[in-house]
Amino acid sequence: MAFNNSAGEEVTFNEHGELIGGFDITNLVTFPNKSYVRVKIGRLDPQAPLGRRVTISEDRIQWNRHLTQLPPSSVCNDPCNPGYSRKKKEGEKFCCYDCALCPEGKISGKE
Repeated sequence: MAFNNSAGEEVTFNEHGELIGGFDITNLVTFPNKSYVRVKIGRLDPQAPLGRRVTISEDRIQWNRHLTQLPPSSVCNDPCNPGYSRKKKEGEKFCCYDCALCPEGKISGKE
């Protein structure tokens, strides 16, 4: 199976539905005149060894200095620890979740 992404690049999967190629991770830097430029800050490479499939060059990320608003904190529970991901609690508010151990092959370094 294959499709073209928004950059016009072909994205392909093997017979198990696993990603064959990789993706660049980009930072969209906007300017006061509403123009922008995409800056490559990392890569997702599913063929790389475990632990090296996602690379990020944090020094290349340019944060908008005018954005000072923080996302709202959960009013139901504390953040999940590294190695755990959020799992929605059925019938609860959208901000309420359980912390579930990450599935094999998945990682979480932050909440």
